Amino acid sequence: MNALPDPAIILAPIWRLAAGDPEALGQVTFEGSDPALPSVYVVGTAAAVSIAASALAAAELWRLRMGHRQKVRIDFRGARADSGHVET
Repeated sequence: MNALPDPAIILAPIWRLAAGDPEALGQVTFEGSDPALPSVYVVGTAAAVSIAASALAAAELWRLRMGHRQKVRIDFRGARADSGHVET
């Protein structure tokens, strides 16, 4: 069985491409893990990382305006719910 990808490792190059402050990555924590949905794809990780990137960008805007950092916590269950999945 393959190891599940670490969402923090996936987020880092995305954040670098956006020219984000590398120190900001230390403010992100992920709770939970895949499989968030029954799938061969790691859709929970994809959802969590995309939500983390946008939340981290918002947190950085806050830092630039207010002068201090905010923590960003992403829960895989919430990321699944925000991705439009409907349980039947």
